[in-house]
Amino acid sequence: MPNKELRTKQIHITFTESEKEKLEQFAKASNETTREFIRNAVFEKIRSLEHPEQFKQTNIEQIDPNTLEEIKRGIEESIELQKLTNERLNIAENIDSIIQAVNEQYDKLKKKNLISDLSKEADFISELLEDHKSLTPDQIRKMVNFELKTNFEINDILLIINVDNRFKLNITTGRYELR
Repeated sequence: MPNKELRTKQIHITFTESEKEKLEQFAKASNETTREFIRNAVFEKIRSLEHPEQFKQTNIEQIDPNTLEEIKRGIEESIELQKLTNERLNIAENIDSIIQAVNEQYDKLKKKNLISDLSKEADFISELLEDHKSLTPDQIRKMVNFELKTNFEINDILLIINVDNRFKLNITTGRYELR
């Protein structure tokens, strides 16, 4: 435990009534006694005189205009990036709701036997994505039509991809991947 020096010396100082009230108000707001508040304020002043570089306040007019312009550009870029992020999140939410609606329609059509089971094609697409990691819908369509000797249109492929939860769309690249 450090050796604490006893406080035995006093300095008498007088204040006006309003100064004393103000000191007491700020001391209370700082959770300090009035004596602690005054003592801390005095030593804070001493530290600022001993180490002026740590306490120097910069006036906004003293900042280099180029630095201010750079800060402004950085803030504007951050705002634009936030807008883009929000737009992408909205797009992702819209895509999710569209996929959910497509799934619901697909299930209804399957129950009414108005659409054939496309699980063979979905399995083939899954194998393609295992081999290629990611593909555009048109690349998938071409490979499916070539390998399975079918004549699917892009909408057919999108239906297969969107009703099967094994696949996900990478919004950044516009390519489908396995989940």
